[in-house]
Amino acid sequence: MILRCIAGLETPTQGRIVLNGRVLFDAEQKIDLPSRDRHVGYLFQNYALFPHLTVAENIAFGLPRGLSSNEIQQQVRAHLLAVQLPGYEKRYPGEL
Repeated sequence: MILRCIAGLETPTQGRIVLNGRVLFDAEQKIDLPSRDRHVGYLFQNYALFPHLTVAENIAFGLPRGLSSNEIQQQVRAHLLAVQLPGYEKRYPGEL
């Protein structure tokens, strides 16, 4: 619930949310930044992968636009290593 409030997916009834010195929500001052303006990433744990894309394609989908093909491949490899899944890049989510 806390992560959902920080991301702006839920609205608290009271209190204040400050992230890196930036007020995202303040009930008293009636501040409630829209989720698109919070610049907070939120990764859902259920049904978060596109079933028609490979693991590598799912990872690449979330990378910043404008990267070269080489940069994308490097970042995909780095992310796979970080979650101990090297060698799984060509599999589909249903195969994990």
